Amino acid sequence: MWVTHWLFMGLGLVVLGGVAIAPMWLENLKLQRDHELLVHHNTELESRLGDVDSQIQALAADPQYTERIMRRELNLRKPGEEILAVSPEPVEGGEPSMAVAPLPEYVHAWYYGVFLDQVKRPWLVGLSGGFFLSAILISIGRSRTIERLRVEAAAGEGFRL
Repeated sequence: MWVTHWLFMGLGLVVLGGVAIAPMWLENLKLQRDHELLVHHNTELESRLGDVDSQIQALAADPQYTERIMRRELNLRKPGEEILAVSPEPVEGGEPSMAVAPLPEYVHAWYYGVFLDQVKRPWLVGLSGGFFLSAILISIGRSRTIERLRVEAAAGEGFRL
């Protein structure tokens, strides 16, 4: 009798726990993935910032570097100089995209989908409530049966060996 009680209590806890914890767990995984991407992006930006700082120092210190930048990026030239324009061929694929870490395989398992489905969630909460109610009714029935047996034994009406 108590085995059934604890079985229903365990099933209720598993179902209710899955309904309550699965969405938060998945959200936590997504936040961790976003955090990793932002840390990677931050590292890239810090690297670019270091490059820009070194360019600023070079522009301030080296006049040849300043002239080279003026010629390349601003298309300036000295008087009497002619510029020959050469356009590079376009590279296929364009700019490299930022890597996105895929969700782990266990996130896509069918049992997480059961708990994450918005249509099934109210039914699962009701099912867990039914398991809890069944466990309580079983324990109440068991305690009344034990008390009835004690009363009968005290009155001498109980089962004798």
